[in-house]
Amino acid sequence: MTACDCAAPVSRISVRPSALARLGLDVRRLLTLWRNRRAFNRLCEMTEAELADIGVSRSDLHDALEVRFAGDPTARLRAIADARATIVAGPL
Repeated sequence: MTACDCAAPVSRISVRPSALARLGLDVRRLLTLWRNRRAFNRLCEMTEAELADIGVSRSDLHDALEVRFAGDPTARLRAIADARATIVAGPL
């Protein structure tokens, strides 16, 4: 007898989230995307000196805007800043 023979059958209904739960997750994701876009727009209003203080440049902002509409430009900007920090710090 194997472990698979002893496993209880799992209903697909118990595994899939309900329609209401999926709707709630979608609403939460949209709210997060909206907040991140607002924060990104505030970054675009900063001066070059302020952007340099946080480790990004104006060209980084333009690169981050190339994500698709439903994408999160702040996630792309974080990846750009992390890559730059890794290059500046050098390999470990």
